[in-house]
Parts: sequence; C-alpha cells; structure tokens
Amino acid sequence: MKTNQEVVANLRRAKEIFQTRGRAVGTLINGVGECCPLGAVGLAVVGDKLIQEMKFTSVYDHFMPEGDAYQEVQALDRSIPREVMDRTHEPLTNVYRFNDRYANDQMIMELFNRAIESLS
Repeated sequence: MKTNQEVVANLRRAKEIFQTRGRAVGTLINGVGECCPLGAVGLAVVGDKLIQEMKFTSVYDHFMPEGDAYQEVQALDRSIPREVMDRTHEPLTNVYRFNDRYANDQMIMELFNRAIESLS
C-alpha cells in the first residue's frame, strides 16, 4: 500500500499529463494521445508501458482493487461531486462515467485538485 504522499505525487503527475495531452472521452488514450483521467493516472503510475499493454490486453486491472493505480482511482472517485453524479459503482466505473457523461475539461481539473487536496 502506498503512502498518501506517493498517491498525491502520482495524482500530480497524472494532472500534468492530462493538461499536456488533452482530454479523451470513451477511451483511456486516443489515437492522438489525449487521455481520460484514468489514462492519465495509468500513465503516471505504470508509465508508457500502459500504451503497449493496451495493444495486447485489457489494462483495466491496473485500476481494480489489486491494481497498482487503485488508490489514485479511489481518491478521484471520492472527489466526484455528489451533486453532479451519484457514485453507485466501483471507483473505476464512477471515474469513467464522470469523465464520459458528466464532466468537461475544467471539471476534470477540479477533480484532480480535490483528490490531491483531500490527501495532502
């Protein structure tokens, strides 16, 4: 299990990746390199190896309870505003749905900020 400091460092990297690459909807990382919040977290935690894995296998295991990016996804999930979306599923699905159905770019940046602040 990672410390809060390690999770915060990964979330800060993910936020920077998201800002740099731009936002994707419906996929972790699209053909031009834009990413959703989960894709950004995956790149921050797993690295570019995530992109190679996407070609051959499902990478969602990284975001499940035994996965190496689960704590970061949990922090994002807990930071989804309840007034925008009920968090009725596992963290992976909640974060995915929030990005794809409810959020805009600014809301995703605020999500990263709230998650970082909650652990700092």
